[in-house]
Amino acid sequence: MADFEIAYTVNAGLYFRLDDAGLLVDALHRGLDVGFSDTAPLLLRDLRAHEGIFRREIDLVFTHSHPDHFDPVLTDEFSRLYPASRVAVAGEFAVGLREEPLAADVQRLRFGAFEVLAVTTEHQGVDYQIVPHRALILSAAGRRYLICADALLTPALAARFRSLAPSGFDAVFANVYHVGEKTERAALAAIPARQIFLYHLPFPQDDPCDFHHVAASVTASLPADFPPVRVLWPQAERTVTPIEGAPL
Repeated sequence: MADFEIAYTVNAGLYFRLDDAGLLVDALHRGLDVGFSDTAPLLLRDLRAHEGIFRREIDLVFTHSHPDHFDPVLTDEFSRLYPASRVAVAGEFAVGLREEPLAADVQRLRFGAFEVLAVTTEHQGVDYQIVPHRALILSAAGRRYLICADALLTPALAARFRSLAPSGFDAVFANVYHVGEKTERAALAAIPARQIFLYHLPFPQDDPCDFHHVAASVTASLPADFPPVRVLWPQAERTVTPIEGAPL
């Protein structure tokens, strides 16, 4: 049986591991200047020392190039230290792999045992939509996860996700606005999933917008028939925080 693990870093950073291969999503970034967090110093320490999760084969994928998701300097440093690793900013560039077009709005990327469908979406907020944005459907070992990042969820996009994953998702990763805004919340509820994880939070000390309070408030006020939602709280004292009880 495959050894599978999912963990959270901070902001929208996720780590998926299948046996001895890992994939980091949106995990090398800045963020302090835009209301979120920089990549944790402990994670950067391990990156530079080839320790922790970086002792295994590891690749990088990013949903878009906003600074709280992607930092070009850290990504270049990673590529120098791990020249055999694959890196992709979905829809913008790829190193060590190629994007396969499946439809006008879908590209497939293969990171070893991980298959990623990069789905073109709009970014939440008109002011942020100049940067290309992709939601990611990650599949491995018979499991399927939807990583929404900052996608603007609409009924049409929810229907598109359902068409790409007719059997649904083991989990969906969604941000505070997906749960808190009425139209996006309805679209999120229309995506079949065993579990919704609310993520994209800074460390508590880096939270000028009070996202931690908002996350607790919106999840407490969800209707009883809403799919199960669990908040992922980032922990600065850990390089990655395993998501206990995640559908594996």
